[in-house]
Amino acid sequence: MVRIDRVHTGGGDKGESSLVDGSRRLKSDLRFSVVGDCDELNSIIGLVRMESERLPMHHNDGGERKGAGRVQVICEMALSRIQHELFDLGAELACPPENLPDYMVLIDEIQADTLVSDMDAWLTQVEPLTSFILPAGCLLYTSPSPRDGLLSRMPSSA
Repeated sequence: MVRIDRVHTGGGDKGESSLVDGSRRLKSDLRFSVVGDCDELNSIIGLVRMESERLPMHHNDGGERKGAGRVQVICEMALSRIQHELFDLGAELACPPENLPDYMVLIDEIQADTLVSDMDAWLTQVEPLTSFILPAGCLLYTSPSPRDGLLSRMPSSA
């Protein structure tokens, strides 16, 4: 288990911060933005997991909501795995590619393929969307997705 004694170092007070290997970069470096996007997405997934656990298991008339239990199981199994993979990805991104620690296990194609397979399987369970879903009226995060922020920072040639 990782032990964290402090959550700040004071080393970024001059507009720079450190990568895992100790090398310094400007806080405006795209690498830090992407790590932050991974953290933000991980937080949103945590909110989804929390809300799925709050789904009522019975209708107002006392009847069982069988679908709610399935949603809880799927959310817990898949989203827990995805959160761990996002955390690992954030750690990987916080390392310069030329100086990855020996102990680091990189996210690989198998994990990416599993995520795509999961999404494809979930899509077979729902009717196709006929309009956009506007986020509102619930506890879940309603600001633009981290992906939107990432896309706005991508070079136009990418």
